Amino acid sequence: MLLILEGNNCFKKIIKESNYSKKSVSNVIKKFKDEGLIKYHVNEDKRIKEYELTEKGLRELKIYNRKLNQKIENLEDKHELINNRSFDDKSDRKMKI
Repeated sequence: MLLILEGNNCFKKIIKESNYSKKSVSNVIKKFKDEGLIKYHVNEDKRIKEYELTEKGLRELKIYNRKLNQKIENLEDKHELINNRSFDDKSDRKMKI
């Protein structure tokens, strides 16, 4: 969905940018279309489908983005705690010597 949002709106562009097989991309597009997350229209020469996010797709992408950002923040918090503990442990060892 993110590739479509970024303007990679036709099948060939999505394949090129994602580096996935045609079959994989086709399956994902079908699933997203069936779930109402994306829609398409046929361009002027009637050979190329151009995909875009639906309102539902945009909402789902925003929800996913918020969840992903929260997970990143949680990882950063854990990393900070681990670093602080390591620093405290080293300080304790120096004091004991």
